[in-house]
Amino acid sequence: LAEYLLKFGESRKGQRRELDLAKFRLKGFPSEILECDYLRRLNLSGNAVGTVPYGICALSSLTSLKLESCKLSGRLTQGLGELTDLTELDLTSNDVEAVPVGIGNCTGLQRLLL
Repeated sequence: LAEYLLKFGESRKGQRRELDLAKFRLKGFPSEILECDYLRRLNLSGNAVGTVPYGICALSSLTSLKLESCKLSGRLTQGLGELTDLTELDLTSNDVEAVPVGIGNCTGLQRLLL
């Protein structure tokens, strides 16, 4: 994964802003992603992410976050509420108890899939 992200980071010069790691067999949320502050679209669907770290708020340019079937459970991090550019959040096929109250700060959110 680290090598893949390094190559992805090098392509930043070409303004690549979408990272699709769907079904990449990840175990946990890759902390390296939190350094990709230029990302606009992130897809981690189909991985055993488990939890989303508060540090997700560092990805302030995100407009789309797909976390379908990521084995999420319980409460989600308040950091999601700081992603104010978010227009799409996909949390389908998880065992999420509650969406953070701060999600109301995402005033452009058009699609919230639970």
